[in-house]
Amino acid sequence: MDLRRLAALAAVLACLSATATLLYWRSVRDEAKTPLEGVKPGAVSKLVIDRAGASLVLERDGDAWGLTSPIKDRGDANAVNDVLNAVLQLRLGAEAAGDPASYRDYEVDEGSATRLRLYASDQAAAVFDAYLGKAALGGDSLYLRLSREKPVYVASGLAPYQLDRKPSDFRDHGITRIDRTALASIGFQTDRRSIELSKSSSGWSAAGAEISPDKVELAVDRILALRVGDFIDDEVKAARTGLDKPSATVVIRDAVRTQTLRIGKPQELKGGQPVYRYAQASGRTPVLLLSFTDVEAIVDLLGAGAPRAADALPKGAPGARPPASTAPRQGRPAAGAKK
Repeated sequence: MDLRRLAALAAVLACLSATATLLYWRSVRDEAKTPLEGVKPGAVSKLVIDRAGASLVLERDGDAWGLTSPIKDRGDANAVNDVLNAVLQLRLGAEAAGDPASYRDYEVDEGSATRLRLYASDQAAAVFDAYLGKAALGGDSLYLRLSREKPVYVASGLAPYQLDRKPSDFRDHGITRIDRTALASIGFQTDRRSIELSKSSSGWSAAGAEISPDKVELAVDRILALRVGDFIDDEVKAARTGLDKPSATVVIRDAVRTQTLRIGKPQELKGGQPVYRYAQASGRTPVLLLSFTDVEAIVDLLGAGAPRAADALPKGAPGARPPASTAPRQGRPAAGAKK
């Protein structure tokens, strides 16, 4: 048999093997059991994810989620529910191994695995406790070992990347939980002026400044769309951040809630241009970093004036305002000029 025929035969065998594996995997998925069948998402009160010696703890607070370890902050409900819903629909298929000596091969040993525990509000013990290992036969499959059982299962419905996240990925990067439909008013105050944006049956309007309705609507959208670029969890002196004397204060209100956002100094310069401004939101401990350009865009829309001189760009830096013109006014000679 020549090399061409041998190569063709090998390709056919590989294709048949892959097809057989796929068919087997589909049949296993169809026959899989769901260990958390019957557990409703609203009944889960806490998730604990242990990986590489660190614990991430997420706890429910009514309809919201919060991080309690390794830092305390408001949680991103979408990120938490993405993991929670996948875990609740997790299916256990065929056994891949049963000997504890093989756990390391599947990365379900305590040193390699990601341990995931779910707690329900009406039970002290975890309703689900498992060690999750490396990817298995498909993009949404992995090897799994239940903490109280020996077998290693092929589990489907949960992809490894969904758990391979940093604590910051589960933090709320929004500045408010008040959505636009419930929004009643926004106050925006700087050293130069105080502006009140109010909603009525005819739309949004501004008091304290002459602003077109289109700009008011756009400013409201941009305020609600502000996102946290990063967090500072270490203690920082207020004078360094400018949060002791904010450049701007934003007050967001609905019928029952009020949230205040204080905006301070620029955090750093890159090539002369600030990247972030320090900020802090009521009800949250960390210092937030907001996009400098996003904040300036809102200030420009509202015509609220430039930040304090101490916060402005250095003279000569890109984007800095040029000095006042020394040219003589029309009809008057410059100082010292001959008449």
